[in-house]
Amino acid sequence: MNIKHIILRYFLPLVVCFFGLSLASMLPAVQQTYYPFFEKISLAALTNSQPSIYFKAKKGTENNSADANKVSLLFNSKKTLQQEIDRSRATGQTGNYKYAGFVLAIDETFTAPLIFFLSLLLITPGKWPRKLLGFIVGTALVLGFTYLTVRFKGLHIVAESGLAGVAYTANELKATKLLHYAFSSVTSITVVLLIWILVAFRKSDLKNLFPNHKTQSPA
Repeated sequence: MNIKHIILRYFLPLVVCFFGLSLASMLPAVQQTYYPFFEKISLAALTNSQPSIYFKAKKGTENNSADANKVSLLFNSKKTLQQEIDRSRATGQTGNYKYAGFVLAIDETFTAPLIFFLSLLLITPGKWPRKLLGFIVGTALVLGFTYLTVRFKGLHIVAESGLAGVAYTANELKATKLLHYAFSSVTSITVVLLIWILVAFRKSDLKNLFPNHKTQSPA
């Protein structure tokens, strides 16, 4: 199989699929549709990993509250918030509930890895029932990775935030930083490729990928 055939048969279709699906995912109507799902995943990842911290989500950013591609994740320690609630009740004054937070880009964190995986799966030789099974299993695995991405990003940001009542040792800070880098959008390409290979390929598929390849028998 020469380079020209590889480009025409696999690379160009992959590029067309990826950019076509990416453009579709940028449509406001599409973003509004999938935003609630990814917001729930983000909140679940953060809340389950840090039960002593209260998290809440808001669509968009401070400058653009209608941006369905961004979710603002705000947090504070439950202990601090409860103290403020108690003070407000005791004094009759309005509580001053301050939050730290960060903005999560849905396309970078969720949709880009999913679209990349789907594009790879579409160009892979094989029967459609097998591709459907691979899509279901692979999508679950990709979402599992993105869940961990948000989880460890949240751990790192909370650890670095300096919130009152939240203390980490030097080793814990190093660990959260390491996990944040290990599970990030930077590593998502490698992870998606590994998942694709895991769910999509059989020996017969490899033969279809390299139809002109011949093994030499030993002398």
